[in-house]
Amino acid sequence: MSSGQKARKRNDLRTCWYNMVSRCHKPGHTSYERYGGRGISVCDEWKESFEVFKKWALANGYNDHVERYGKKNTQIERIDNSQNYYPDNCCFRTAKDQANNRTSNRIETYKGVTDTVANLCRTFGADYLRVNSRLQRGRTIEDAMSDDRLLSNNTKLITYNGETRTQAEWTALLGFKKNTISERLKQGWSIDKALTTPTRKRVMRKREVEQCQIQQHKDRDFQQQ
Repeated sequence: MSSGQKARKRNDLRTCWYNMVSRCHKPGHTSYERYGGRGISVCDEWKESFEVFKKWALANGYNDHVERYGKKNTQIERIDNSQNYYPDNCCFRTAKDQANNRTSNRIETYKGVTDTVANLCRTFGADYLRVNSRLQRGRTIEDAMSDDRLLSNNTKLITYNGETRTQAEWTALLGFKKNTISERLKQGWSIDKALTTPTRKRVMRKREVEQCQIQQHKDRDFQQQ
């Protein structure tokens, strides 16, 4: 890529940032009523610094999206349109994808909870993109949310020795790397083996796991006193 092309991409990204901030924070902008007028804002770290926004954009696929779809079809989108512009709620999409993604604002009721699809996914630990895709294909919210594969690894519950914790909590308790337990379970390991088999860097035997659990209970009881 030539220096001129890189410069144009930087200018396109700055325009993206400028328009995002303007429609949320400048009442004179033509789209202000649909954004700032509805209470939509840009997080302070982005609003105050283009460089911070640029760093996030480049780390989250901006250049790849431009190469694949072109700059006119590369637009920043809020995953949950009822929320503001901030890193965890934004991505780059085409205009067509943005139109299809309006199901994030759709109100549904799942297991007695009524909320937007995006918020239901957060509440129940489901993968929003997969749920959204299934809804677009005409499936009910129950069908879209029911598959165990939709659960993120961090929110899956694992019961061991009578104690139930999320996978993320077991990972932290045992001192494993982030994906150690999930990779072991994918390979067909039993829960006992996945939690007690030592890693190369640290040996954690079954007795140590039990001791960790006992200590956790003691700490919890002490805090409740």
